[in-house]
Amino acid sequence: MTKNSSKRFIVFTLFHPTGIKYFNEFISYYKKQTKISDLFITFNNIKPNLQIINKINSTKEFKIYTICTDLKPGLSRIISFKKIIKLNYDYIIFIDCDDLMHKKRSEDIFKKIKNKDFLVNNLITFKNKKFFKKIINKKGKKIKLKQILDKNYIGNSTLTIKSKSLKKIMKFLNYELIAFDWCIATNLLLNKFEGIFEDKVISFYRQHNQNVHNKFKSKEKVFQNIQIKKKSL
Repeated sequence: MTKNSSKRFIVFTLFHPTGIKYFNEFISYYKKQTKISDLFITFNNIKPNLQIINKINSTKEFKIYTICTDLKPGLSRIISFKKIIKLNYDYIIFIDCDDLMHKKRSEDIFKKIKNKDFLVNNLITFKNKKFFKKIINKKGKKIKLKQILDKNYIGNSTLTIKSKSLKKIMKFLNYELIAFDWCIATNLLLNKFEGIFEDKVISFYRQHNQNVHNKFKSKEKVFQNIQIKKKSL
């Protein structure tokens, strides 16, 4: 963790069997951070091979915490959150294992989050090493519950959360939640925590043929997906 930062940040990601193939690319981008944070990795339903273990052990620029779980993804996340909260970092930066950190994401979050409970950053989509336009444009606006009840852009690769605020909503989270990341942000707002959008803070969001951004083309299909998410609350 950077010594000149008054706030302590840690990045959390969960690797699963279909995402482990992106491990080397993930770490390569992560190391390009202009202000690097410690990293907490959960390996869910997968055992890291010797190459991955050696890469973790040889990393000296920042501390990497790891755990292995053999559970449903939601329960693995809950266990991970509890362990991270006990580490006493001030903020947790989330990133999906198949997405990538923009080199200035951590630095920009340091500058923008101030004392807010959570921050939602922007995304640039990419596929096969081709990068496309941003998909959020809510620069500096305070987040309201009604703004996200029918939106699908709150996710693991856009969220940064104050650890104390996450701790206070843990009782509302359970492993059966369908849209776990979206439900975290929704529960924060339901419990009067404050969040902001920041357009200039960036994550790279990988496009798959099966993910929501590609799969649901019509407004009707997107709405159906949102209704499924609402049932998770």
